[in-house]
Amino acid sequence: MDYVNSFHLPIKVEYRGFWDVIFFKTEKAEFSLVLSDYITE
Repeated sequence: MDYVNSFHLPIKVEYRGFWDVIFFKTEKAEFSLVLSDYITE
């Protein structure tokens, strides 16, 4: 989380773990999401 034009917004999201989807086998997942270029008013 960081401040962009006085708004507290997510900048980076990371996840490492297991997805457990109903009726499907459990899957291992890893991802990283970087957010930028926010437009605030």
